[in-house]
Amino acid sequence: MITIGVAAALLLVLVTWGLRWRRASQTRRDWHNCLLLVTILGLVYAALHNGRLVPGGGDDLFYLSVARNLARSGRYIWNGSPVTKVPPAWPLAISWLMRLSTLFAVLDLLPMLLCLLAAAIWYWVLRNFASPARSFTVALIGATLFHWHRSSCHFYSEAMFSPLLAGALLVALRIRDGKGGARRILLLVLLCASMVMVRYAAVLFWPVIAGALVSKQLRLPWDRRVLAAALTSLAFAGTFFGVWTALQTNARKELARLQAQLAELPEGSAGSAALQACASATDTDLAKRSRKLKRLTSPQIATRLRQTLASGRWLARLLWPPTQLDRRWGALALVANTAGWALIALFLFAGLEAARNGEWIWMGEALHCAAFAALWSVPNGRYLAPTAPLLLLGIWRGAEEVSRLPWLARYSRHVCAANRVLLASVLLCNGLIWAFSAAVVHSERFQTLCMAGEYGELVAVAEFLTSNSLADGGLAIAPATSSGQRRYAWHRLASRTANLLTDRIVVTCPPGLAECPPNDELVRWAGKCAVRFYLGRAPSAPARQWHIRLPSSEERTSGPGSVPAFFELYEFSEGEVHKVRLPSKAGEVTRVPGLD
Repeated sequence: MITIGVAAALLLVLVTWGLRWRRASQTRRDWHNCLLLVTILGLVYAALHNGRLVPGGGDDLFYLSVARNLARSGRYIWNGSPVTKVPPAWPLAISWLMRLSTLFAVLDLLPMLLCLLAAAIWYWVLRNFASPARSFTVALIGATLFHWHRSSCHFYSEAMFSPLLAGALLVALRIRDGKGGARRILLLVLLCASMVMVRYAAVLFWPVIAGALVSKQLRLPWDRRVLAAALTSLAFAGTFFGVWTALQTNARKELARLQAQLAELPEGSAGSAALQACASATDTDLAKRSRKLKRLTSPQIATRLRQTLASGRWLARLLWPPTQLDRRWGALALVANTAGWALIALFLFAGLEAARNGEWIWMGEALHCAAFAALWSVPNGRYLAPTAPLLLLGIWRGAEEVSRLPWLARYSRHVCAANRVLLASVLLCNGLIWAFSAAVVHSERFQTLCMAGEYGELVAVAEFLTSNSLADGGLAIAPATSSGQRRYAWHRLASRTANLLTDRIVVTCPPGLAECPPNDELVRWAGKCAVRFYLGRAPSAPARQWHIRLPSSEERTSGPGSVPAFFELYEFSEGEVHKVRLPSKAGEVTRVPGLD
């Protein structure tokens, strides 16, 4: 509660000071543009809400489950195990609202309002570099990107992170202009620390903040802008290691407590399987976090270089989300990477030109994006969404700078026209995705269409398990390596949905035993561990991209037939196994389960 109060007070102070900072230079047109921007985006975001749980893919369900545990018991846990992978600020914010209401119609207001706040602040950030019309256009396109507008209806941490980042940039630019009093420097430091409390990856945004601070001529060594940049670096690093150490310490204490409880229970007793699963998950997670930190901080020059060369795919996935299909088609990956690198070249050209005039925020943004590309093995446009307006404006400025080159003077019209086509294609692509999402959300067949029916199946499974008095550890889910699945996305979605909707601890069965339908070894393991139900991936489960089911090779050759299921649920009873027949239509999820 204290953390949420401090964050709310900081945002209130930021908005209040924002009204005063540029009052002398602000025009009525600026305020009209900002109000129009918020109005348009409010209508756009509201169309993505239906008063029910609208899942995004797994991470949002994880945050909801953690927030429920915080609201109910104050414990920072998921599925019975302490959380170490994410900082606590965003789940704390959701839990605070859950104490007021468990209706998703109310909870959905939090990410939507935060996304609107981020867009409004970004407009004033962009006004430092562009005209009112251009700032409005870029802020509107950036806030309607798929990876931005999805955060307004799903519970991703970007909803809270984006306004904090935009606010920090606004404060940094004010300090850059020579009005960096002690209060504003302190506010900037607190905003940077708050960013890390939301996402560990916030430390990679320091070059953007530092670039905004030192954009003009400095009076070394005691310039306040240099002091502010140094203090923000300490805020990022200190908060990161402080939160990381605190969560790791808490996890080790929780592991010791779980092992002590497990030692007091006889093997095979009720609840022993759930405790064993929690202890094993905690131990595995601690080791995994340590390995990941070592991997991210190790040189691995060849790997970093190879991943950096794929930077174009990051930008392509941000601006044109369907390019995520490049995982299936190598030719599309080549096209996406090439197009992305062309845009990166425009951005870098504009950044170098700006650096000659003492503006370093653009090169700071380039370093931030390069760090993400070098450290993450899989391109994800969602991680670049918080600074999307800055990227779009940089690309726009780059196209203009290129059109002014002497040897391209005769083609300047064509370059400007190509830039307009580029922005229009981004708006059209993401606008069509938004329209399709809104149609799915408000359809009478919502659960059948959402995630191509995969979400509806999981809701039906959860309803059946709840009606049959599922106990902690009574549901086992096949691991991600079973059924020939190379990715763990389906396992993550299934385990997190089951945990949220049943409010029970779920376990993962050993990889060597996972079969669908279950074999004799799996049945014996289930009897030994007091597991009553088993959820496996159907052998004929179709591939899916977003809300669209991709036809299998058999369907492409023989034509469509019966729609295959994504999951199969089995019940163990007295050494025998029975397949559960699930209802074709499940109920609606309008409240957070377990808090009524």
